[in-house]
Amino acid sequence: MVLESMAFPEVLSELFAFKIEERWGGDWWSVYDTTKEFTRQGVIQNEECWQVVDNSSFETVPTYPSYFIVPAQMTLEEIVNGFLIILKNVIF
Repeated sequence: MVLESMAFPEVLSELFAFKIEERWGGDWWSVYDTTKEFTRQGVIQNEECWQVVDNSSFETVPTYPSYFIVPAQMTLEEIVNGFLIILKNVIF
């Protein structure tokens, strides 16, 4: 009964998706910190294997997130070429 009342409330504003906004104040960009998450996973600690790509201007790869991780040996040219290959195969 509790699950049903939470999943199907009488008033939509009682759904979790709306109530959580009150807690975060609507600033969703502050919820996820890429560097903290990669560090938590232990990825950044091994710089010989992985590199963090700063795509905060979205010029390198327009549809990728602000920061993402790729193998350390990859060059910027390889990253962009990989994106272009993926883009060719996307159905819009």
